[in-house]
Amino acid sequence: MKKGSWVQIEWTLLEPRERPSHLPAETRAVPLRMRAKGCLAGDAALGETASVTTVCGRTLTGVVTAENPPYTHSFGPQIPEFIGLGDFLRSLWRRDDD
Repeated sequence: MKKGSWVQIEWTLLEPRERPSHLPAETRAVPLRMRAKGCLAGDAALGETASVTTVCGRTLTGVVTAENPPYTHSFGPQIPEFIGLGDFLRSLWRRDDD
C-alpha cells in the first residue's frame, strides 16, 4: 500500500500479566489490543509495522491489519417512537422563545 492509503493498524496496550487483578479471569488471560484507522505515513504491506496519521492528527504505530477498513458500528435499528421527535422538540423550544 502506498503512503496516504487509508488503513487500520493494531497493537498491544497491555500483555495479560500487566492486566489489573480485579478483571474477570477470562479477560485477564488475553492481551488488551488497540485498533486505529488513519493514513499511512509511508509505504507498507499488510502485516508490516507502520505509522499512520489519524483524522485528529495523531501519529500512531502498529501492525497494518486492513486496507480501506469500513466503519461497521451502528446505533441499532430505528426506534419508531423517535421519528419526528427532534422536530417536535424544536417546535416546543421555538414557542418558549416567543
